[in-house]
Amino acid sequence: RHFRKGLCLYGTRCAFSHSEPPPPPPPPPPPPSADLVEAQARYSVLRDRCKSLAASGAPREHLLAAAAALREQGEAVRALRPAKSASRFTERPRVRNKERAGALRRFLIDTYGLEALASGAGVLDVAGGQGALGFELLNLNRVPVTVVDPREMTARRLGRKWERGLYFRTEPLQAYNRPAGRRGLDGGGGGGGGGGCGGG
Repeated sequence: RHFRKGLCLYGTRCAFSHSEPPPPPPPPPPPPSADLVEAQARYSVLRDRCKSLAASGAPREHLLAAAAALREQGEAVRALRPAKSASRFTERPRVRNKERAGALRRFLIDTYGLEALASGAGVLDVAGGQGALGFELLNLNRVPVTVVDPREMTARRLGRKWERGLYFRTEPLQAYNRPAGRRGLDGGGGGGGGGGCGGG
């Protein structure tokens, strides 16, 4: 289910077929035709003429004639433009970010290492929201975390995910979890932040 987005952590061990080729990239837009370039240049000249007449206080009939010519030329430009192709965003797969805390935790581990993250007082998570990143660092990696956020922190939803084993069901990602395996829950699984994952 992930290979269509360009990533499958299971690789050759995946239970699903990876035989479907990725969609080809959209073709580049064609260059504008010579007629379109000429019409756009003519439109620019007429637009500058309208501005010049308005600035010089020309008679009303002159302004109306220039505006009519500009409008007619604008229609000619639009007629020469090629039809718009479908946007590349219309078929782009929707990437949900509900597991962004886990992606950020793995990035921090790859970039800085657990030893650096756990050194000193641990990690300070400013504007940590409901504490998802701190919850994972504390419970999956034993990294002390302090969450600073004006809102009251609750870990009930995170605790339910823990109880259902959702943090342990993707086998390739277990390399980012503590080697001791699944143990007790810290950080206030049923209520506000406690232990090393305190709310600020």
